[in-house]
Amino acid sequence: MRKETEAGIDVSKDVLDVAVRRDERQLETARFDNDAAGHKQLVRWLVRGGRTARVVLESTGTYSLDVALALQRTRGIAVMVANPRAIKQFTGALTTPASLPALTIIATRFRAPRAPRLAGC
Repeated sequence: MRKETEAGIDVSKDVLDVAVRRDERQLETARFDNDAAGHKQLVRWLVRGGRTARVVLESTGTYSLDVALALQRTRGIAVMVANPRAIKQFTGALTTPASLPALTIIATRFRAPRAPRLAGC
C-alpha cells in the first residue's frame, strides 16, 4: 500500500511555503523558490519514498499557475487550487490560530480527501 502525503502551499511571487503531513506524523514545513527549479525540488520532496500526494494551494493568479501545472503533470499528485479567502474562512471556523501554510494543510485534511482524483493519480 502506497503512503500518501497531504500538503498545503502558500504561494507568493518568489517563494512557496509548504506544510506537509506524512503518515499522521507531525507537520513538516519547507520553503522552495517559485521558479522551475524550485518546482522540481518541491515535486521530489512531496513524492519521496514512492508516495502519492494530495496538494491544496491557493490561487494567486500568475504566481500559482506554473507550480499548479508542474504538480498536475506529476503522476501520483492530485492538485486542488483553492480561493485564498475560502481557505481562510474555512479554517477560521475551526478557531485555530496558525500561519497560512498550516491553515492550508488543515484545509487539505478536510477538503482534499473529498476532492476527486485527477486522471493518472
